[in-house]
Amino acid sequence: MSYFSKDFDTFSNQFASKQARMFAFGKMQAESAKLNNLLSQSTTWINTSKKDLKDENTGKRVKARTIYAGFNNETKPTWDYPAANIDKLVQAKALLDQGESASATDIDKALNDPFYPEFQEPLKYYNDVVMSEESAAAIHTSQDFPLLNNITIAGQVIVNQLTQFPLLDAVNVENTTDLIFRRYNGVGFDLEAVVGELGTTEPKKMSFSKQEWYTRKSGGEIQWSDEHEMQNYFINPLQLARGQFSIGANKIKNNKILKALAQFSTTAGANLTTFTGEHSTNNPYTYFATVRKLINYTNFGNVNTGVMNSSTLFGILSNTYVKGGVDNTQGLTAENGARVTIPGLPGIGFIIDESVADGNVYVFDREQALTRIQGPIRTEQYRLAREGGSGLVYRDWNDVQIRDLTKARTITGLI
Repeated sequence: MSYFSKDFDTFSNQFASKQARMFAFGKMQAESAKLNNLLSQSTTWINTSKKDLKDENTGKRVKARTIYAGFNNETKPTWDYPAANIDKLVQAKALLDQGESASATDIDKALNDPFYPEFQEPLKYYNDVVMSEESAAAIHTSQDFPLLNNITIAGQVIVNQLTQFPLLDAVNVENTTDLIFRRYNGVGFDLEAVVGELGTTEPKKMSFSKQEWYTRKSGGEIQWSDEHEMQNYFINPLQLARGQFSIGANKIKNNKILKALAQFSTTAGANLTTFTGEHSTNNPYTYFATVRKLINYTNFGNVNTGVMNSSTLFGILSNTYVKGGVDNTQGLTAENGARVTIPGLPGIGFIIDESVADGNVYVFDREQALTRIQGPIRTEQYRLAREGGSGLVYRDWNDVQIRDLTKARTITGLI
Protein backbone atom coordinates (compact mmCIF):
# COMPACT_ATOMS: atom_id res chain seq x y z
CA MET A 1 0.00 0.00 0.00
CA SER A 2 1.34 3.43 -0.90
CA TYR A 3 2.10 5.87 1.87
CA PHE A 4 -0.49 8.28 0.48
CA SER A 5 -2.95 5.99 -1.35
CA LYS A 6 -5.80 6.92 1.05
CA ASP A 7 -5.09 10.61 0.53
CA PHE A 8 -5.14 10.08 -3.25
CA ASP A 9 -8.54 8.36 -2.96
CA THR A 10 -9.85 11.37 -1.05
CA PHE A 11 -8.32 13.85 -3.47
CA SER A 12 -9.81 12.10 -6.53
CA ASN A 13 -13.25 11.64 -4.94
CA GLN A 14 -15.58 14.18 -6.59
CA PHE A 15 -18.05 13.83 -3.73
CA ALA A 16 -15.50 14.75 -1.05
CA SER A 17 -15.62 18.26 0.34
CA LYS A 18 -13.25 20.91 -1.00
CA GLN A 19 -11.52 21.18 2.38
CA ALA A 20 -10.97 17.42 2.58
CA ARG A 21 -9.55 17.33 -0.95
CA MET A 22 -7.22 20.27 -0.29
CA PHE A 23 -6.04 18.70 2.96
CA ALA A 24 -5.41 15.37 1.17
CA PHE A 25 -3.46 17.14 -1.59
CA GLY A 26 -1.32 18.91 1.01
CA LYS A 27 -0.53 15.62 2.74
CA MET A 28 0.37 14.04 -0.60
CA GLN A 29 2.75 16.89 -1.39
CA ALA A 30 4.39 16.59 2.02
CA GLU A 31 4.79 12.81 1.69
CA SER A 32 6.15 13.18 -1.84
CA ALA A 33 8.75 15.69 -0.66
CA LYS A 34 9.67 13.39 2.23
CA LEU A 35 10.08 10.43 -0.12
CA ASN A 36 12.32 12.47 -2.43
CA ASN A 37 14.37 13.46 0.60
CA LEU A 38 14.51 9.82 1.66
CA LEU A 39 15.88 8.74 -1.74
CA SER A 40 18.80 11.14 -1.25
CA GLN A 41 19.79 9.53 2.07
CA SER A 42 22.45 6.81 2.41
CA THR A 43 21.41 4.93 5.58
CA THR A 44 19.45 1.71 6.00
CA TRP A 45 18.39 -0.31 9.04
CA ILE A 46 17.87 -4.04 8.74
CA ASN A 47 15.81 -6.55 10.75
CA THR A 48 17.12 -10.05 9.99
CA SER A 49 14.60 -11.84 12.22
CA LYS A 50 12.30 -14.45 10.67
CA LYS A 51 9.35 -12.98 12.54
CA ASP A 52 7.89 -9.52 13.04
CA LEU A 53 9.19 -7.66 16.08
CA LYS A 54 8.09 -4.76 18.24
CA ASP A 55 10.59 -1.96 18.76
CA GLU A 56 10.74 -0.98 22.43
CA ASN A 57 11.73 2.60 21.60
CA THR A 58 9.01 3.46 19.10
CA GLY A 59 6.39 0.79 19.84
CA LYS A 60 6.18 0.07 16.11
CA ARG A 61 5.91 -3.36 14.50
CA VAL A 62 9.05 -4.14 12.49
CA LYS A 63 8.57 -6.37 9.47
CA ALA A 64 10.49 -9.65 9.38
CA ARG A 65 13.52 -10.01 7.06
CA THR A 66 13.21 -6.41 5.88
CA ILE A 67 15.59 -3.59 4.94
CA TYR A 68 14.27 -0.19 6.03
CA ALA A 69 15.22 3.17 4.59
CA GLY A 70 16.46 5.67 7.15
CA PHE A 71 17.79 9.19 7.45
CA ASN A 72 21.50 9.90 7.85
CA ASN A 73 21.07 11.75 11.15
CA GLU A 74 19.26 8.83 12.87
CA THR A 75 21.03 7.29 15.86
CA LYS A 76 18.18 4.80 16.34
CA PRO A 77 15.86 3.37 13.68
CA THR A 78 12.39 4.82 13.25
CA TRP A 79 11.20 1.87 11.11
CA ASP A 80 8.92 4.15 9.06
CA TYR A 81 9.89 3.14 5.50
CA PRO A 82 10.16 -0.57 4.64
CA ALA A 83 12.18 -0.74 1.42
CA ALA A 84 13.04 -4.35 0.50
CA ASN A 85 12.54 -7.93 1.65
CA ILE A 86 15.74 -9.93 2.21
CA ASP A 87 14.29 -13.31 1.24
CA LYS A 88 12.91 -11.90 -2.01
CA LEU A 89 16.34 -10.48 -2.74
CA VAL A 90 17.68 -14.04 -2.39
CA GLN A 91 15.08 -15.33 -4.86
CA ALA A 92 15.80 -12.44 -7.23
CA LYS A 93 19.54 -13.13 -7.18
CA ALA A 94 18.97 -16.82 -7.92
CA LEU A 95 16.83 -15.85 -10.92
CA LEU A 96 19.26 -13.23 -12.22
CA ASP A 97 22.09 -15.77 -11.95
CA GLN A 98 20.29 -17.81 -14.63
CA GLY A 99 21.27 -15.16 -17.15
CA GLU A 100 19.72 -15.43 -20.60
CA SER A 101 17.83 -18.61 -19.67
CA ALA A 102 15.45 -16.54 -17.55
CA SER A 103 12.52 -14.85 -19.28
CA ALA A 104 12.34 -11.07 -19.59
CA THR A 105 9.16 -11.07 -17.50
CA ASP A 106 10.83 -13.01 -14.69
CA ILE A 107 13.88 -10.74 -14.79
CA ASP A 108 11.69 -7.62 -14.58
CA LYS A 109 9.86 -9.15 -11.62
CA ALA A 110 13.14 -10.10 -9.92
CA LEU A 111 14.42 -6.54 -10.24
CA ASN A 112 11.33 -4.99 -8.68
CA ASP A 113 9.46 -7.58 -6.61
CA PRO A 114 11.76 -7.47 -3.53
CA PHE A 115 11.07 -3.74 -3.12
CA TYR A 116 8.04 -2.14 -1.50
CA PRO A 117 5.74 -0.15 -3.85
CA GLU A 118 7.00 3.34 -3.00
CA PHE A 119 10.49 2.43 -4.18
CA GLN A 120 9.63 0.53 -7.35
CA GLU A 121 9.30 3.49 -9.74
CA PRO A 122 12.62 5.08 -8.69
CA LEU A 123 14.12 1.59 -8.78
CA LYS A 124 13.14 1.05 -12.43
CA TYR A 125 15.06 4.17 -13.42
CA TYR A 126 17.97 3.12 -11.19
CA ASN A 127 18.14 -0.27 -12.93
CA ASP A 128 18.06 1.41 -16.33
CA VAL A 129 21.03 3.54 -15.30
CA VAL A 130 23.08 0.77 -13.74
CA MET A 131 22.30 -2.12 -16.08
CA SER A 132 21.62 -0.63 -19.49
CA GLU A 133 23.65 1.23 -22.09
CA GLU A 134 20.95 3.82 -22.74
CA SER A 135 21.64 7.56 -22.70
CA ALA A 136 20.62 7.80 -19.05
CA ALA A 137 23.77 5.93 -18.09
CA ALA A 138 25.86 8.73 -19.58
CA ILE A 139 24.44 11.38 -17.26
CA HIS A 140 23.94 9.37 -14.08
CA THR A 141 25.85 6.73 -12.12
CA SER A 142 24.72 4.43 -9.35
CA GLN A 143 26.13 6.95 -6.85
CA ASP A 144 23.35 9.37 -7.83
CA PHE A 145 20.97 6.98 -6.10
CA PRO A 146 22.66 6.53 -2.69
CA LEU A 147 19.72 4.92 -0.89
CA LEU A 148 18.82 2.43 -3.64
CA ASN A 149 22.48 1.61 -4.16
CA ASN A 150 22.91 1.05 -0.42
CA ILE A 151 19.85 -1.21 -0.24
CA THR A 152 21.09 -3.28 -3.18
CA ILE A 153 24.63 -3.66 -1.82
CA ALA A 154 23.53 -4.23 1.78
CA GLY A 155 21.20 -6.96 0.58
CA GLN A 156 24.05 -8.61 -1.30
CA VAL A 157 26.32 -8.45 1.75
CA ILE A 158 23.71 -10.28 3.84
CA VAL A 159 22.65 -12.72 1.11
CA ASN A 160 26.00 -13.45 -0.57
CA GLN A 161 27.89 -15.49 2.00
CA LEU A 162 30.81 -16.95 0.07
CA THR A 163 31.63 -19.13 3.07
CA GLN A 164 29.17 -20.37 5.65
CA PHE A 165 30.93 -20.56 8.99
CA PRO A 166 29.62 -23.52 10.99
CA LEU A 167 29.58 -22.09 14.51
CA LEU A 168 26.74 -19.76 13.55
CA ASP A 169 24.61 -22.93 13.46
CA ALA A 170 25.62 -23.84 17.01
CA VAL A 171 23.11 -21.50 18.66
CA ASN A 172 19.55 -20.37 18.21
CA VAL A 173 19.13 -16.75 17.18
CA GLU A 174 16.96 -14.35 19.15
CA ASN A 175 16.30 -10.99 17.58
CA THR A 176 15.45 -7.64 19.07
CA THR A 177 15.50 -4.04 17.96
CA ASP A 178 16.72 -2.69 21.30
CA LEU A 179 20.44 -2.40 21.99
CA ILE A 180 20.05 -3.03 25.74
CA PHE A 181 19.04 -6.53 26.74
CA ARG A 182 17.61 -7.57 30.11
CA ARG A 183 17.01 -11.03 31.47
CA TYR A 184 15.10 -11.76 34.67
CA ASN A 185 15.71 -14.97 36.55
CA GLY A 186 12.90 -16.07 38.87
CA VAL A 187 13.46 -18.24 41.94
CA GLY A 188 10.38 -20.30 42.73
CA PHE A 189 8.98 -21.64 46.00
CA ASP A 190 7.66 -24.92 47.39
CA LEU A 191 4.17 -25.56 48.73
CA GLU A 192 3.82 -27.66 51.84
CA ALA A 193 3.24 -31.28 50.94
CA VAL A 194 0.44 -31.68 53.48
CA VAL A 195 -2.02 -29.02 54.60
CA GLY A 196 -4.28 -29.98 57.48
CA GLU A 197 -8.06 -29.83 57.23
CA LEU A 198 -9.26 -26.24 57.54
CA GLY A 199 -5.59 -25.19 57.61
CA THR A 200 -4.00 -22.34 55.68
CA THR A 201 -0.62 -21.86 54.04
CA GLU A 202 1.73 -18.95 54.45
CA PRO A 203 1.76 -16.40 51.60
CA LYS A 204 4.32 -17.28 48.95
CA LYS A 205 6.51 -14.94 47.01
CA MET A 206 8.98 -15.37 44.14
CA SER A 207 12.30 -13.55 44.11
CA PHE A 208 13.84 -12.15 40.93
CA SER A 209 17.34 -11.18 39.93
CA LYS A 210 18.16 -9.03 36.89
CA GLN A 211 21.02 -9.25 34.44
CA GLU A 212 21.69 -6.43 31.99
CA TRP A 213 24.25 -6.20 29.20
CA TYR A 214 24.95 -4.43 25.94
CA THR A 215 25.54 -6.02 22.59
CA ARG A 216 28.94 -5.63 20.99
CA LYS A 217 29.50 -4.38 17.46
CA SER A 218 30.94 -6.49 14.70
CA GLY A 219 31.41 -4.01 11.93
CA GLY A 220 33.64 -2.90 9.13
CA GLU A 221 33.91 -1.17 5.83
CA ILE A 222 33.93 -2.24 2.20
CA GLN A 223 35.71 0.17 -0.09
CA TRP A 224 36.32 0.11 -3.81
CA SER A 225 37.11 2.58 -6.59
CA ASP A 226 34.97 3.60 -9.53
CA GLU A 227 37.67 2.38 -11.92
CA HIS A 228 37.00 -1.21 -10.86
CA GLU A 229 33.46 -0.95 -12.21
CA MET A 230 34.65 0.34 -15.58
CA GLN A 231 36.86 -2.61 -16.47
CA ASN A 232 36.24 -6.26 -17.20
CA TYR A 233 37.80 -8.41 -14.51
CA PHE A 234 38.04 -12.19 -14.38
CA ILE A 235 37.19 -11.80 -10.69
CA ASN A 236 34.85 -8.91 -9.95
CA PRO A 237 36.65 -6.95 -7.19
CA LEU A 238 33.41 -5.43 -5.95
CA GLN A 239 31.73 -8.82 -5.49
CA LEU A 240 34.90 -10.14 -3.88
CA ALA A 241 35.01 -7.23 -1.44
CA ARG A 242 31.38 -7.75 -0.43
CA GLY A 243 31.88 -11.46 0.05
CA GLN A 244 35.08 -11.06 2.07
CA PHE A 245 33.42 -8.45 4.22
CA SER A 246 30.47 -10.68 5.07
CA ILE A 247 32.93 -13.47 5.88
CA GLY A 248 34.80 -11.12 8.22
CA ALA A 249 31.57 -10.17 10.01
CA ASN A 250 30.76 -13.86 10.51
CA LYS A 251 34.23 -14.54 11.89
CA ILE A 252 33.63 -11.94 14.58
CA LYS A 253 30.34 -13.61 15.48
CA ASN A 254 32.07 -16.98 15.62
CA ASN A 255 34.74 -15.64 17.96
CA LYS A 256 31.98 -14.59 20.34
CA ILE A 257 30.51 -18.09 20.18
CA LEU A 258 33.95 -19.61 20.88
CA LYS A 259 34.25 -17.42 23.99
CA ALA A 260 30.87 -18.68 25.15
CA LEU A 261 31.88 -22.31 24.56
CA ALA A 262 35.01 -21.70 26.65
CA GLN A 263 32.77 -21.04 29.67
CA PHE A 264 31.46 -24.63 29.72
CA SER A 265 32.48 -26.81 32.65
CA THR A 266 34.80 -29.65 31.66
CA THR A 267 34.83 -33.39 31.97
CA ALA A 268 38.26 -34.94 31.47
CA GLY A 269 38.46 -37.54 28.72
CA ALA A 270 41.39 -39.67 27.65
CA ASN A 271 43.35 -40.07 24.43
CA LEU A 272 41.30 -42.14 21.99
CA THR A 273 44.15 -42.72 19.55
CA THR A 274 46.39 -44.76 21.89
CA PHE A 275 46.39 -48.54 21.50
CA THR A 276 46.92 -51.48 23.82
CA GLY A 277 47.87 -54.25 21.47
CA GLU A 278 45.44 -54.16 18.56
CA HIS A 279 42.66 -52.40 20.43
CA SER A 280 42.14 -48.80 21.48
CA THR A 281 43.06 -48.18 25.09
CA ASN A 282 40.13 -45.86 25.88
CA ASN A 283 36.44 -46.07 25.00
CA PRO A 284 34.86 -42.74 23.91
CA TYR A 285 31.33 -43.86 24.74
CA THR A 286 32.02 -43.78 28.49
CA TYR A 287 32.77 -40.03 28.42
CA PHE A 288 29.77 -39.17 26.26
CA ALA A 289 27.51 -41.34 28.44
CA THR A 290 28.72 -39.59 31.59
CA VAL A 291 28.12 -36.13 30.18
CA ARG A 292 24.76 -36.94 28.60
CA LYS A 293 23.51 -38.43 31.87
CA LEU A 294 24.67 -35.33 33.76
CA ILE A 295 22.86 -32.95 31.38
CA ASN A 296 19.76 -35.00 30.59
CA TYR A 297 18.88 -36.61 33.88
CA THR A 298 20.56 -34.51 36.55
CA ASN A 299 19.86 -31.10 35.01
CA PHE A 300 16.76 -31.86 32.91
CA GLY A 301 18.26 -30.95 29.56
CA ASN A 302 18.48 -32.68 26.20
CA VAL A 303 21.92 -33.08 24.62
CA ASN A 304 21.35 -32.60 20.90
CA THR A 305 24.35 -30.63 19.59
CA GLY A 306 28.10 -31.05 19.61
CA VAL A 307 31.04 -29.08 18.19
CA MET A 308 34.52 -30.42 17.36
CA ASN A 309 37.16 -30.19 14.67
CA SER A 310 37.86 -32.82 12.00
CA SER A 311 40.99 -34.15 13.76
CA THR A 312 38.96 -34.95 16.88
CA LEU A 313 36.23 -36.53 14.76
CA PHE A 314 38.78 -38.72 13.00
CA GLY A 315 40.23 -39.74 16.38
CA ILE A 316 36.78 -40.84 17.53
CA LEU A 317 35.84 -42.67 14.31
CA SER A 318 39.18 -44.49 14.15
CA ASN A 319 38.79 -45.76 17.72
CA THR A 320 38.27 -49.55 17.67
CA TYR A 321 35.29 -49.32 20.06
CA VAL A 322 33.54 -47.20 17.42
CA LYS A 323 34.98 -48.93 14.33
CA GLY A 324 33.93 -52.33 15.55
CA GLY A 325 30.31 -51.34 15.13
CA VAL A 326 30.78 -49.69 11.75
CA ASP A 327 33.41 -50.84 9.23
CA ASN A 328 37.16 -50.93 8.81
CA THR A 329 37.56 -48.11 6.29
CA GLN A 330 39.52 -45.04 7.30
CA GLY A 331 39.08 -42.03 5.02
CA LEU A 332 39.02 -38.27 5.32
CA THR A 333 36.39 -36.86 7.63
CA ALA A 334 33.83 -34.18 6.84
CA GLU A 335 34.89 -30.69 5.77
CA ASN A 336 34.66 -27.54 7.84
CA GLY A 337 31.01 -26.67 8.36
CA ALA A 338 29.63 -30.17 7.85
CA ARG A 339 27.01 -31.72 10.13
CA VAL A 340 27.83 -35.29 11.10
CA THR A 341 26.64 -38.04 13.44
CA ILE A 342 28.71 -40.56 15.38
CA PRO A 343 27.60 -44.21 15.49
CA GLY A 344 26.36 -45.13 18.94
CA LEU A 345 25.44 -41.55 19.91
CA PRO A 346 21.85 -41.17 18.68
CA GLY A 347 20.15 -37.81 18.79
CA ILE A 348 23.34 -35.70 18.77
CA GLY A 349 24.30 -33.75 15.64
CA PHE A 350 27.93 -32.62 15.54
CA ILE A 351 29.15 -29.46 13.82
CA ILE A 352 32.67 -29.63 12.40
CA ASP A 353 34.60 -26.43 13.01
CA GLU A 354 38.36 -26.23 12.53
CA SER A 355 38.72 -23.26 14.91
CA VAL A 356 37.96 -25.53 17.88
CA ALA A 357 40.98 -26.91 19.78
CA ASP A 358 42.14 -30.48 19.08
CA GLY A 359 40.72 -33.06 21.46
CA ASN A 360 37.85 -30.91 22.73
CA VAL A 361 34.19 -31.75 22.14
CA TYR A 362 31.49 -29.32 23.24
CA VAL A 363 28.11 -30.98 23.85
CA PHE A 364 25.02 -29.06 24.89
CA ASP A 365 21.29 -28.53 24.70
CA ARG A 366 21.02 -26.18 21.72
CA GLU A 367 17.72 -24.67 22.81
CA GLN A 368 18.66 -23.99 26.44
CA ALA A 369 22.43 -23.54 26.72
CA LEU A 370 23.33 -20.71 24.33
CA THR A 371 21.63 -17.87 22.54
CA ARG A 372 22.93 -15.39 19.98
CA ILE A 373 21.23 -12.02 20.31
CA GLN A 374 20.87 -10.11 17.08
CA GLY A 375 20.22 -6.38 17.09
CA PRO A 376 19.47 -4.09 14.14
CA ILE A 377 22.02 -3.90 11.35
CA ARG A 378 22.86 -0.42 10.10
CA THR A 379 24.48 0.29 6.74
CA GLU A 380 25.62 3.61 5.31
CA GLN A 381 26.71 4.37 1.75
CA TYR A 382 29.36 7.03 1.25
CA ARG A 383 31.35 8.53 -1.61
CA LEU A 384 34.78 10.18 -1.63
CA ALA A 385 34.70 12.16 -4.87
CA ARG A 386 38.27 13.48 -4.74
CA GLU A 387 39.77 10.00 -4.33
CA GLY A 388 37.29 8.52 -6.81
CA GLY A 389 36.15 5.96 -4.28
CA SER A 390 32.92 4.80 -2.71
CA GLY A 391 32.09 2.31 -0.04
CA LEU A 392 29.71 0.83 2.48
CA VAL A 393 29.92 1.05 6.28
CA TYR A 394 28.23 -1.91 7.94
CA ARG A 395 27.44 -2.15 11.67
CA ASP A 396 26.01 -5.32 13.13
CA TRP A 397 25.01 -5.26 16.80
CA ASN A 398 25.11 -8.80 18.15
CA ASP A 399 26.29 -10.84 21.10
CA VAL A 400 26.28 -14.42 22.40
CA GLN A 401 25.02 -15.20 25.88
CA ILE A 402 25.03 -18.28 28.10
CA ARG A 403 21.50 -19.27 29.05
CA ASP A 404 22.17 -22.22 31.32
CA LEU A 405 25.61 -23.74 31.92
CA THR A 406 24.09 -26.85 33.52
CA LYS A 407 22.85 -27.79 30.04
CA ALA A 408 26.37 -27.83 28.52
CA ARG A 409 29.69 -29.59 29.01
CA THR A 410 33.15 -29.83 27.43
CA ILE A 411 34.93 -33.17 27.08
CA THR A 412 38.68 -32.54 26.88
CA GLY A 413 41.80 -34.51 26.01
CA LEU A 414 40.28 -36.95 23.50
CA ILE A 415 43.32 -36.79 21.17
